Amino acid sequence: MKVIPMLFQTELVRALLEGRKTVTRRPVNEKNHEHIRFMGSSDDECSNLEFLGLNYAQWKDENNKTRGPEYLVYCTEYPEEGIVPIGQGPARKGDLIYVRETFAALGHNDYQQVSPNHITEIHEYRYKASEKESIANCQDYEVRGYKWVPSIHMPRHASRLTLKVTDVRIERVKDVTEEEAKKEGVSPYTCTIPKTKNPHRLAFLKLWSSLYGNKNPNPYVWVIEFDVIHKNVDQVISKMEAA
Repeated sequence: MKVIPMLFQTELVRALLEGRKTVTRRPVNEKNHEHIRFMGSSDDECSNLEFLGLNYAQWKDENNKTRGPEYLVYCTEYPEEGIVPIGQGPARKGDLIYVRETFAALGHNDYQQVSPNHITEIHEYRYKASEKESIANCQDYEVRGYKWVPSIHMPRHASRLTLKVTDVRIERVKDVTEEEAKKEGVSPYTCTIPKTKNPHRLAFLKLWSSLYGNKNPNPYVWVIEFDVIHKNVDQVISKMEAA
């Protein structure tokens, strides 16, 4: 079991808190795309992943030296083609992910903002996802009384949400269905066209494009499913060790 940090946007942290988000998709390293396409596709256009097998294990190289463990892809229809290692990936089943979100650390003296790294000075944390939007999004931080600290700077001890990974697989991003997009926690896309089909799927794909661009219109992605635990990751680990 590994403990892994992962960044989440404020909107998606709200979805985690409300129980609307139970899966996240992350890009597969482009250097592995061709291996995945070759091993997994069953059609001439190599557009699907019908034959893709995914395993996490050790393997032996051409010199019979043990490598890994790491993720391996193989063809389920023609296993004699062998395996191709593609690295560690973002997580694997059983791992714990601690959520890094936009936040602020306040001290004991009149709730003055303090460094999140000075643990003894911290009285409490404020989280952007839990504030009223009028306060959270106020451009004048003096009105709020503190500046938001970007999620990239959140230390492990400040995290309040832990995700226990229950499944990992690889898909193309546009394979996402309407029901799967709902599990991503996105709000449905709204526009002037009445009865828009698959509004959650459309909203998710627009979010993906805004985060990762459109250089590859339908890239391979890691699909990570999880259970949300409303505790700091070290509290979760302590409870597991005491059981």
